[in-house]
Amino acid sequence: MAITNPAINGAIGDVGSFGSTTTDSFAKFEAIMSTVVGLLTIGAGLWFVVQLLLGAIHWISAGGDKQAVSNARGQITHAIVGLAIVAGSYVLVIMVGYIFGVELVNVAATLRSLRRF
Repeated sequence: MAITNPAINGAIGDVGSFGSTTTDSFAKFEAIMSTVVGLLTIGAGLWFVVQLLLGAIHWISAGGDKQAVSNARGQITHAIVGLAIVAGSYVLVIMVGYIFGVELVNVAATLRSLRRF
């Protein structure tokens, strides 16, 4: 926020840390939201890989124990179902955005389009 003085007809400049403009704050918010969504997506993928590997390790180390094999199979199944839910929700968000004409997957673009209102 620039302070202007009509007597000197010019901008004095920003006022410390409170001098950020709305555009700068909005750009920071866009960057933060895009980063958060990206990190959550990466985190979901990594969690799937970890759970799949742990299920495989438990299956291998079951040693013929039917209960341990069943637990390992369940863990692998849950990992696959979780990944399917994440992928399905991603597709659903794309479809809803397409129906309403809003790009919901690209968080920065969505926030920029909302800024016009």
